[in-house]
Amino acid sequence: MRHFADEMARAGQPVWLYRFAYVSEAQRGANMGTLHGMEIPFVMNVPAGIVEPAKVTPTDKAIADLASHYWVQFGLTGDPNRAGVPNWPRHDSAIDRLIHSPTMASSSAPIR
Repeated sequence: MRHFADEMARAGQPVWLYRFAYVSEAQRGANMGTLHGMEIPFVMNVPAGIVEPAKVTPTDKAIADLASHYWVQFGLTGDPNRAGVPNWPRHDSAIDRLIHSPTMASSSAPIR
């Protein structure tokens, strides 16, 4: 994915990368981490799609609210950023930054 992002950025296209690592609080200890596609209920703002509604915590809901805001903003404007949410930096192959859940904060952690 990073190679594709690098090529798109080189072509002048705006690119944002993310690593979704958030595990709902009800699933912690049951999974070795987040599984492929587990961000979908969060970006759709329905964390109850992966756990019983009664087990959705305020933190689960906060991550879902934030992830959903990014995706909706990107769909509306082509840029996930807006006032009131942490900045999601554009991909720059020289810096190799991305946004990383569980905190949804900018990170310079290597992408693997």
